[in-house]
Amino acid sequence: MTLLIRALFSVAAAVLTANASAASIYRCGQEYTQLPCAEGRVVLASDTVTPEQRAEARQVALSERRLAEQMARDRRADEAAIHPARATSLGPSKPKADTKAAATKTRRKAKKRAAPESDDDFIAHVPKVKVARN
Repeated sequence: MTLLIRALFSVAAAVLTANASAASIYRCGQEYTQLPCAEGRVVLASDTVTPEQRAEARQVALSERRLAEQMARDRRADEAAIHPARATSLGPSKPKADTKAAATKTRRKAKKRAAPESDDDFIAHVPKVKVARN
């Protein structure tokens, strides 16, 4: 009896491997091939999707694509309607000064500031004291 079970098991295994080898797909790293490779794994490639399921999937994909396009149009319209606030100051506004007076004031400030003559170290000078003559 064990001989009969072994024989049936061997025949079943031979039929399954013969059937599987006809449609075997191997995954070798990131590649799929019909030829076995080192460290390749067998991938089951039976297609059980019916034509009705394919048609339904196409309809769903088409409706999602239309919805995505409509949402993109709405977003662009909303973005076009937004007008950003203009730059403002947080402090009190200053009255506009006369341009000639402002230019004169700027020149006076420039004259008062003395530019350093070189990149040497700073040396402090003691101002001369005026002596009153009696």
